Amino acid sequence: MLSRRNRKLARYLTSIGSLGLIAGAATAYLHHATTGQILMGIGGVMLVLGAQLLANSPTGDDDARR
Repeated sequence: MLSRRNRKLARYLTSIGSLGLIAGAATAYLHHATTGQILMGIGGVMLVLGAQLLANSPTGDDDARR
């Protein structure tokens, strides 16, 4: 079971990871392909790590109901 701090970290990882994917796609669209690929790679890794942490979190806990 994850602590409240780890669930909060997992939510931050997923939100920052998805923003990284969006920023990377926009950067690649604006003809900075290498920077865009790096941003998308980092964002994808953060998104997967955050999703894995949240997958271990129970759905009926108090923190998830807020």
